Amino acid sequence: MTAPSGKKLDVFPVPAWMLAAAEASMKAAGVTPEALAKKVQEAKAEIDANGEEHQKKMRALQEKLAELGAGKDWNVFKNTQLEEIGAAAQGKIAAFEVKPMVINTTRTSKPRKRKVPVQKPEERRAKKEQVRKKQKEEAEKKAEEVKKHTKGLPVSTVQAEWSTTIASREPKTTTAPIPRKKSTTKMPDAMHTDNNKFSIAPSENSSVSVPTDGKEQYPIRPKLPDWYTSISLKHPKMEAMSKKRPQELTTLDGLKAYVTQCQIAKSPTQLANHYDNLRDCIHKAEILLPVTSYLLRKANMLSPTTGLPLIFAASANFPEDLKADAYQLYTRWHKGDFDQNILRGIETYNADNRTTDRISPAYRKQFPNSAKYYGAGDLVQGQWWPTQLCTVRDGAHGTPQGGIFGEKDHGAYSIVLSGGHSTTDSDSGTTIEYSGTEGKNFCPTDATNFLIHSNKIKNPVRVLRSSQLPKKNPYRPDKGLRYDGLYIVTGVVVTDQMTAMHRFTLERCEGQGEIRYKGKGKRPTVWEVSAYEKLKAGMAW
Repeated sequence: MTAPSGKKLDVFPVPAWMLAAAEASMKAAGVTPEALAKKVQEAKAEIDANGEEHQKKMRALQEKLAELGAGKDWNVFKNTQLEEIGAAAQGKIAAFEVKPMVINTTRTSKPRKRKVPVQKPEERRAKKEQVRKKQKEEAEKKAEEVKKHTKGLPVSTVQAEWSTTIASREPKTTTAPIPRKKSTTKMPDAMHTDNNKFSIAPSENSSVSVPTDGKEQYPIRPKLPDWYTSISLKHPKMEAMSKKRPQELTTLDGLKAYVTQCQIAKSPTQLANHYDNLRDCIHKAEILLPVTSYLLRKANMLSPTTGLPLIFAASANFPEDLKADAYQLYTRWHKGDFDQNILRGIETYNADNRTTDRISPAYRKQFPNSAKYYGAGDLVQGQWWPTQLCTVRDGAHGTPQGGIFGEKDHGAYSIVLSGGHSTTDSDSGTTIEYSGTEGKNFCPTDATNFLIHSNKIKNPVRVLRSSQLPKKNPYRPDKGLRYDGLYIVTGVVVTDQMTAMHRFTLERCEGQGEIRYKGKGKRPTVWEVSAYEKLKAGMAW
């Protein structure tokens, strides 16, 4: 090889490893030495064709052509490249077509959230004061309306009315609410007796369907009874029980122990078991446990801190049925009635050559009672009786046979559902369709008139369900009669003009316990049913 200066250059010897690598590459690429040599020759010819000598000749030719006026570039390689670039560019321009596009100038914006101004504490307090002031003015206005409405009425009638505002502000009970209309009539509480004449008068021991003015549903008596406090702990009978504890005292202590276990139980399963045990003890004590004044005093069963009031006190957290049953037992023991017989106070006598039952005069004298009052009185939800005469004994109903009990100027106090008009009456629990009695010559009976008057004054009516109801009625008690709460007469229609038959609609008042026709709180209890069947089998009535 000769350098441009004319000196001869030594050829660099190619290493063997490079030749071997080149041969391996050629084999891998499938290129033979002959093909490679041809490629090298073509490349050399191309370089020579466009070499320096060739460029000089082409420049001279272009200068000559320029003189002749020709502007064509005679560089073959350059012209070929320009033609290829021009064709490609022309193809791209043809392929790319600009289409007109519609531009939407309408602004689509997302709805903005409404900015709520943050109220300052002073503004919030001022707003609350305005609301309270408005509520107070509305309450005073409605109170004035009630006052005008009741002005001039005799004292023996409804003494005051519940306003809708007061009813809405009354405290709710822990029981499941019943979605029905509220009573707007205040319920006078209980009855006092005076020479066998009854008049409506308030009583500190009665209760209404919805507690008002902070009144407890199951009020604890303000003081212990005289028979209870008069027993000295040093009395011989009290000391004898300390030396040898009777079985009845052990049973009462067991009942109190279950109360304590319920209060300290930690797991729900444990608590449910303790509730069941306590429920069983209370039900047995109502029917089977013979007690005396000394036993109850020894066990402190009426003490607000150690006795039955622990179960039904307002602060207690026991199931509603347990509260009700404990209060029923407490009420009976508090007045000194220790007889657990379900037919206590009922005697059989002969009159007009036939045998009949009546309330014993001695029992009535010792435990006077009347059903001439509005409200529940000392009754509890689910309270049960074996016969209708027993409801008269305890002041739940006022007649041993009739289904409607009331007075001319006061309306109906109580009714008994017994299925006498099963084809026209209906019972859904909270709503009742109830027929009056048949009259004559287009004139309604006194009993029907009681309910007609109740529809006008909207007084609460006690409702008792009888086992004589059709068996398809799910609220029917298994035996006897059961108290199921207070209802308001909300409507009436005449179904027969000739007999003056009326059908009344009654709605259950809110704020009461559930109807106890199923579940663990069902009444009558298994012990009450057993006692009923034993007396029935022994022909006690």
